[in-house]
Amino acid sequence: MRPFLVIAVAALLSASTDYKSAQEEWRRDYQASLLAPTGWLAVAGLFWLHNGENRIGSAPS
Repeated sequence: MRPFLVIAVAALLSASTDYKSAQEEWRRDYQASLLAPTGWLAVAGLFWLHNGENRIGSAPS
């Protein structure tokens, strides 16, 4: 009984570590794709933002 318990605990710890590292890798890749120059965070009103100041609306300021 004891060897089975040790093997089961080791398997569970290994699986949770694999899941955690896969999740962290996905989050890094997802954030990189959002922050890329052609990512969704560079879009405003379906127009690409340019370097420098980007004005929105018709107010003079």
